[in-house]
Amino acid sequence: MQVSGYPSRNHMDRTTGTWMGIMNIDRRYWLVIAVVAILCSGALLASFVASQSDRTMREEALVKAKLVITGFNTSFVSALSGSHSDLDLEEYQELKAHLSNLPVADPSIRFAYFMGERPDGQLFFYVDSEPPGSKDYSPPGQEYQEASPELIDLFRREMAATLGPSPDRWGTWVSPLVPVHDPASGKLQAVFGLDVDARYWNNRIMADVLVVVAGAGVALLIVLFFYFILDRNEQERKRLEVTASLLRESEERYRSVVEDQTEFIFRALPEGSFTFVNDAFCRFFSVERGHLPKLGEVSHIPAEERESVTVAIRTLTPMKPVTQVTHRAITPDGQEAWLQWVIRAIFKGNGEIFEIQGVGRDITWQKHIEDTLVLTNQKLNLLSSVTRQDILNQVFALKGFLQLALDYQENPDKSRGFMKNAMTAVSTIENQITFTKNYQELGSKRPSWQSIGKVIIEARGGLPMVQYEVAFHRPGLQVLADPLLEKVFFNLFDNAIRHNGGDMRKIRVSSQETSEGLVIVCEDDGKGISEEVRKTLFSRGGSNTTGFGLFLSREILSVSNILIRETSQQDKGARFEIVVPRGGYRFIDADQDTSMG
Repeated sequence: MQVSGYPSRNHMDRTTGTWMGIMNIDRRYWLVIAVVAILCSGALLASFVASQSDRTMREEALVKAKLVITGFNTSFVSALSGSHSDLDLEEYQELKAHLSNLPVADPSIRFAYFMGERPDGQLFFYVDSEPPGSKDYSPPGQEYQEASPELIDLFRREMAATLGPSPDRWGTWVSPLVPVHDPASGKLQAVFGLDVDARYWNNRIMADVLVVVAGAGVALLIVLFFYFILDRNEQERKRLEVTASLLRESEERYRSVVEDQTEFIFRALPEGSFTFVNDAFCRFFSVERGHLPKLGEVSHIPAEERESVTVAIRTLTPMKPVTQVTHRAITPDGQEAWLQWVIRAIFKGNGEIFEIQGVGRDITWQKHIEDTLVLTNQKLNLLSSVTRQDILNQVFALKGFLQLALDYQENPDKSRGFMKNAMTAVSTIENQITFTKNYQELGSKRPSWQSIGKVIIEARGGLPMVQYEVAFHRPGLQVLADPLLEKVFFNLFDNAIRHNGGDMRKIRVSSQETSEGLVIVCEDDGKGISEEVRKTLFSRGGSNTTGFGLFLSREILSVSNILIRETSQQDKGARFEIVVPRGGYRFIDADQDTSMG
């Protein structure tokens, strides 16, 4: 029997089944495309990273060899003949002792040596780093039969280069080689070389490639995760369609099933009046069945989000009676939540909507995971660039300055200057490591309501503020932000003290509501910010002596969609504005502000 105004159940099942079949095929098709794209992109990126890593390591190895050779008295090579008679020379013994220390100081170096060329073109060893008696020891004058064409060509061109991997009787090596010239005549005396085990070299490249592989793996997991969610939603939609058919047959069965659901369920007329809401809906939106607002007037849904629901309902037709909507909501305790609705329109026989049904669920946790995955990838990329390249550069510089300080021990002034440069490199490394620790903590915890008054007190407590006045007169103001919010104000206060010195006497924090939301202003009466500094104020390395202060502040605030900008006027002190969007701040009775406890 067919009820007037409704299509037959068999017709509905055939139509729904055909549509779901098309959707399943389409979803699998895009899943295959996404997986293939990720695998291909990962392979290409891995190849590129391997190439870049090899090139970078070759440049670094060559720099290391050049720094090492500065510690030798290369004039000693002129005294060597490349024969057993060199063993009795003091110059040979001095070079031998210095070379023997290199593998001890740097475990990545397996062999260090000076190599020469005879008139007939045969290459030989002047002196190497191995102790006499070692199976790998090369006595003076030992010929190097395995010389590659690239090595022979290097003697012709007299240029520094990193060669290899090249096999010989001792193993397979990657070797940075530096020409050594006679100080008097300028002619090529020898070539200084360091041998690095090719296995160690390849392992370092593989470590860099594994980062890319891990990223591709994460991307695959994300794609599969979303596919699983979509598939689960499809299964949920199918189940709800069957349930809706049963609900039309029996109102009592409908109520007994719906009231036990954890999802939010409602039915409403086209003009917005609710005809039914379940207990979960009432609990979440803090409404009572006897005092229900209209569909477009639910106070816990922001106005702009309500409009998106209205627009989605207008698109429903008898051929497309179901749609899905995701929007923000504000819970009764002021927290931000994300809801996902499956909205169905039930039509009359003439095609007009006579009732709207919505089934929603809280996907805040899922949304948080998605945002965390994006933030984690960004942090991994940045941390990789800071820890691998920047710190490594400082380590190479530190080694060079320390070696120069040792070489000039008899000249205290020069040695002291090199040690001062070394301490500067150490301080830079310390600042970089501190930044990576703070950045690693960013986004690891969910945003929480924080009292601005308490945050200012704690930030001020970590700085020498005895001679400065910090004013804030807005009790009860709370902001929904990352737990690292204190560091934002700490950096602003620290920059004001650091860059103004004795010219500043007061820091003032105020706030006002505007069309953008709440604007928190932090300003001082110092000398202001120059145009040159303003250009790189929020970039990594551009805000203060650590190089990360305002950059980190911007990242902390962005986790909660909060904006920071600099609005200073020339010669009128520094001025920063922190713009908190609506829903991200609240005012409570100062006596009830438990966050101040």
